[in-house]
Amino acid sequence: MDKGDKLPEQITTSEDLIIQEAVKKGEYVKPPDNKAEAMTKLRSERDALIPSTDKYVMRDYPIDDETFKKWKNYRQYLRDLPVMSSPDLDADGNLTGVEWPVVPSS
Repeated sequence: MDKGDKLPEQITTSEDLIIQEAVKKGEYVKPPDNKAEAMTKLRSERDALIPSTDKYVMRDYPIDDETFKKWKNYRQYLRDLPVMSSPDLDADGNLTGVEWPVVPSS
């Protein structure tokens, strides 16, 4: 919102009042869109988890077929996270909007 933009007639929340005052004083700065940063953080955290699954999806690793499938599905879920999620960052920079898969018991 620019300094000259009109504000809505009806103010409904205290946050709106704070924004209105900041606009009047010319101090309002629109918050940045964190979507790209959130997606980068999601991929980084996801990429850090994938290598820990490598040994479980090697056919010569000594686990039964059911456990192998669980690890394979977990790994695929991690790969699909960027497409299946709508990540955002909270005020502290933590990811929100991401449903992380449960690590299989090995």
